[in-house]
Amino acid sequence: MSDIRSKSASFLSDAIAAATGGQNARSAATQLEQALFEKHRQSTSNDYRGDIRNIGLTLKKDNPQLASDLAEGKLAPGQLVNMSYEEMKTEQQAKQDDQLRQQNLQATVGVDELDPDQNNMITSEHGISRMQEGNMETYGEADKASEGEFKARAQPKVGEAMRGIEFETGV
Repeated sequence: MSDIRSKSASFLSDAIAAATGGQNARSAATQLEQALFEKHRQSTSNDYRGDIRNIGLTLKKDNPQLASDLAEGKLAPGQLVNMSYEEMKTEQQAKQDDQLRQQNLQATVGVDELDPDQNNMITSEHGISRMQEGNMETYGEADKASEGEFKARAQPKVGEAMRGIEFETGV
């Protein structure tokens, strides 16, 4: 076994031992390292090293239950090395990530709602730009511009911070 492989097995063993209290850590780590080595076509490439790091940290910090399952034989090393990062998450982590993703999406984009009485689109988060159909500003008169001159397009009102900035409409 090469030096890189033995250090990788030792790293995985430490990660499993930290999560399980030391039970069967060495043999589980050796089997896991062998499965990763075979997955990477018996190469200690950067991809192999990255997978060692990711799996080791996941077993130690993110999901110690996976380490316990691996040490107890409930989870085969071959299964673990083929799991995606999403599959390695605990249920609680997956829920937290989904909630965070939703919060970030809403904070960044806002949530558009249709007001049936006004037939206007209103953005509801943090004063993000509001576009109301009957409330568009036109900068200049497009129909009065001569050929070759810039013809202004209708621009939505976006608040004082963005006044004077025109947005491309893709036209």
